[in-house]
Amino acid sequence: MGLGADTFVLAPLAGVSTAGNGTQSFDLSGYRAGLLSANITAAGTTLTPVFQISDDLGTTWVTCPTAILAAPAAITATGVTYYPFLPNTLVLPTRCRIAWTSVTGSFTGTFRAFMRS
Repeated sequence: MGLGADTFVLAPLAGVSTAGNGTQSFDLSGYRAGLLSANITAAGTTLTPVFQISDDLGTTWVTCPTAILAAPAAITATGVTYYPFLPNTLVLPTRCRIAWTSVTGSFTGTFRAFMRS
């Protein structure tokens, strides 16, 4: 019997050159594992991703604790980078989204979530 899996596009980046956040979020409850990815096809100098969670359905967003998801390093080149959720941490009834800070230059690509129930 296979495990259920879902993929979410959190933010398409098209020439992003200022700090911002993705307009899509997803509910973490019901998933036991997963990873977030950044697929950058055109890179400026630096973009720092910040994964955020909300326990009030998206009214208030805070940086995802490192006990759940390792803090991502700045992106400085094209390619795909994966950020795995740490095992046995996805028990919160909460939402997740991507934001980005410290942008220098222009970036194009996509942030996605790959989740397993």
